[in-house]
Amino acid sequence: MMSLTVQEQRTVRFVFLGAAGVGKTALIVRFLHDRFDFKYTRTVEELHALEYDTDGARVRVEILDTSGSYAFPAMRALCIRTADAFALVYSDAERDSLEEVQRLREEILEIKGETFAGITVVENKADLQSGGRLATAEVMRTAEEEWGAGFVETSARTGENVIAVFRDLLEQLYLGSEKMSAGMAKAAKPSSHVDPKSAPLKEIPDILVDPRTMKRYMRGRFLGKGGFAKCYEITDMDTKEVFAGKVVPKSLLMKPHQKEKMSTEISIHKSLDNPHVVGFHGFFEDDDFVFVVLEICRRRSLLELHKRRKAVTEPEARYFMRQTIQGVHYLHNNRVIHRDLKLGNLFLNDDMEVKIGDFGLATKIEFDGERKKTLCGTPNYIAPEVLCKKGHSFEVDVWSLGCILYTLLVGKPPFETSCLKETYVRIKKNEYTIPRHINPVAATLIRRMLHADPTLRPSVADLLTDEFFTSGYMPLRLPTSCLTVSPRFSIAPSYIDPGLHRRPLTALNKETDSPIEKVGKAEEQQKEEFQRDGFEQPDGHLNEMLQQLTTLNAARPSEKDVRKQDEAEDPACIPIFWISKWVDYSDKYGLGYQLCDNSVGVLFNDSTRLIMYEDGDSLQYIDRNAAESYLSVRSYPAALSKKITLLKYFRNYMSEHLLKAGANITPRDGDELTRLPYLHHWFRTKSAIVLHLSNGTVQINFFQDHTKLILCPLMAAVTYIDERRDFRTYRMSLIEEYGCSKELASRLRYARSMVEKLLACKGATATAAPTSTR
Repeated sequence: MMSLTVQEQRTVRFVFLGAAGVGKTALIVRFLHDRFDFKYTRTVEELHALEYDTDGARVRVEILDTSGSYAFPAMRALCIRTADAFALVYSDAERDSLEEVQRLREEILEIKGETFAGITVVENKADLQSGGRLATAEVMRTAEEEWGAGFVETSARTGENVIAVFRDLLEQLYLGSEKMSAGMAKAAKPSSHVDPKSAPLKEIPDILVDPRTMKRYMRGRFLGKGGFAKCYEITDMDTKEVFAGKVVPKSLLMKPHQKEKMSTEISIHKSLDNPHVVGFHGFFEDDDFVFVVLEICRRRSLLELHKRRKAVTEPEARYFMRQTIQGVHYLHNNRVIHRDLKLGNLFLNDDMEVKIGDFGLATKIEFDGERKKTLCGTPNYIAPEVLCKKGHSFEVDVWSLGCILYTLLVGKPPFETSCLKETYVRIKKNEYTIPRHINPVAATLIRRMLHADPTLRPSVADLLTDEFFTSGYMPLRLPTSCLTVSPRFSIAPSYIDPGLHRRPLTALNKETDSPIEKVGKAEEQQKEEFQRDGFEQPDGHLNEMLQQLTTLNAARPSEKDVRKQDEAEDPACIPIFWISKWVDYSDKYGLGYQLCDNSVGVLFNDSTRLIMYEDGDSLQYIDRNAAESYLSVRSYPAALSKKITLLKYFRNYMSEHLLKAGANITPRDGDELTRLPYLHHWFRTKSAIVLHLSNGTVQINFFQDHTKLILCPLMAAVTYIDERRDFRTYRMSLIEEYGCSKELASRLRYARSMVEKLLACKGATATAAPTSTR
């Protein structure tokens, strides 16, 4: 019994997870009964609690055995959310249980965040001597070097190293002490396994200085985070050149293997120089951080494009794949295997060029025939020879490229399931289906790349000469609009009747006494066009958005610690298009608006739309049936002359104090394929104007304080522009976890009611209102 001499108590919770039969309960019982003279109380069926004193502080440790609830995903998720550290247990004799550990780790990181590090992998039944034993050293290397986790080899039956499991968990929780308890063999000390969310990190300086060159960079806007790093836009203060700055806290690089991993990533990346590899511009460090200076890719990655578009057109797939393969060909010629090729690591610059990045798992082949054996990669893209630990080489990248091509054309990865274990089973069995609508030439290439036998896959050099790339249309450039809507070549040209809408616009307006009914009918005619345009659901994803907002509001985010709101920020989800200006002349003509790219559109009262692109010449016309046509101000049907005159008026009105219309705009290759989202419907309330774009985006502009919400159901994200015009984008799931300000929360509640109204209106514009602008 321990003396109670302390005044405060800290509670920590360890959760044991693993497949059935791996010995989770046996390990806990062995620890509690056989090795320590702790007083413990079984508080609920699977929860054990014990207390001990350490350096003037009492620590209550709760140990949760999930054996009784493991099969229930909701209960397992709750356990993960409330835990401080995890023991992921597998049996030394059962390979499937090791795969379950990898799946559990993915689930933990999805809930706790990619930077969470409080994990110890536990190999139980180490006393077995059967021939089916797994390679302990290999698993340990993967856990420690690739995952940054702890690793303990133990046996509940003999008691070997059982105490080490709990010691490792305690070490990861920053419970430093030289007098743990009589049962502890040695003190727990601060380690690199501290959860970055709970351990305070040094503040990143505003000015980054390379001590070797004295070059200075100004830290700008936050770009995103992943792994242990955060990324910012940084500007060379002398040349004004803009880069992406990757910032890694040294407190997360404490163990030798973590430093070595970082060093290897830098060493490989800095040796590469290719148009389709993210440019490496240097690295330096100070006392607290490592800084890596990289080429900036403002158009994010193919992952964000995929989330917004799902399947892309075949010409787009050729364009993206050809550049990616060229980049991988360069890597392989330099004896580098990337080992983590996926949509999220294929970045896009302003010219929509593919840039391969993130060399955290990359390796170099030192001699011909060398086979690597580290278990690494991303589940949906991982090759079977990696899973089966047969040794792997360049062929794993070809497999990943096959998964990428399939995902681009089909809209989802070939082996994806809701269960990671089932995904791995399908990969091992080479079990996938190519939909019938896929071009047979593309299907043949996918099958070659996803051949179960790596020796029978084509080389990257062979891929470039495949019929898929040598036949069929492939654009030289793509417009940035394809990040959210398909390019122009994907839409069949529409014929415009020369006599279309010859009646005066005011006459048409008089017929719109019931605009809700009128536009509702138009929506019915648009259903087929939605499918073609990536507007996959007739409701424009409004039901999806309603569910997201309902879930978010139910979490009561404003009741959480508002100081953590920044953790919910995810700039990768920033909208591609939003409405920056609008003018309401619906009493006579319609609603005019300006998109953020300076293009201008009008939704006329007769339910037709007309958009003038930023160049002041290109036009996009959408008729009542949602058929699109592409024209020029220099050549258009006479039937559209009045609408084009009105569009020019709207454009001049909104541009008067914003920019010189069409000035200094240099056309770029690919602009001829531009196709913009258009205003699908809108309405006004006393408090706000609500605008629904054809790409699924909903924007709400509040009249009183001029704040704005931009909601994207495809990215499950919300952008908030506050009174100071501060522009921040958050993932809804992260707002649920970290909370937000009362101001944002109240607007999210209002947004939910507005989405309900949009669904009820089914494509309505508001009744006529007094002329106004914003």
